[in-house]
Amino acid sequence: MARSVKSWGMILRYVTKDECLALLDKAEDKGLVLQPGNSQQAFCICLCCGCCCGVLTSAKKFEKPAELFATNYYAVIDHDKCSGCGICIKRCQMDAIKRIDKTRVELNADRCIGCGLCVTKCSKEAVLLKRKKKKTKPPMNIELLYLSILKRRAGKKKMIVNLLKLMLGKPL
Repeated sequence: MARSVKSWGMILRYVTKDECLALLDKAEDKGLVLQPGNSQQAFCICLCCGCCCGVLTSAKKFEKPAELFATNYYAVIDHDKCSGCGICIKRCQMDAIKRIDKTRVELNADRCIGCGLCVTKCSKEAVLLKRKKKKTKPPMNIELLYLSILKRRAGKKKMIVNLLKLMLGKPL
């Protein structure tokens, strides 16, 4: 079995489970949003920030970026525990948390993508993630993910026509 692969001009290598977990811990500590491939058979994990990542910077421009992410959680702030330190504001990559006054912050649920960065460094444990009532289950694999996107964007009829064209080797 190969220990490394050359792809896109880079040399990639396999990592152990412990190395992977250490990398994920480091990314979380640095305030990066962990974004696994959006399928049950995850094929990648992106480590993203709100200033460089194309997905996050694009989503940030919308009024309600939470609608764009298939997440099962959202953040909630316990104002009785919150000291207003502002760490959660700095860590939020979607600008979902704003300062109200010196001792209070406010969370805009329409902007929260449920990444949990605000939770992990709150020393007062004033922020927590809550499970959404409606659970989102990602598609089984990447192929089904893209088929569901195509169906949503083009409609069922057009999707079937395009699939038949592809199967027959005809241009779309």
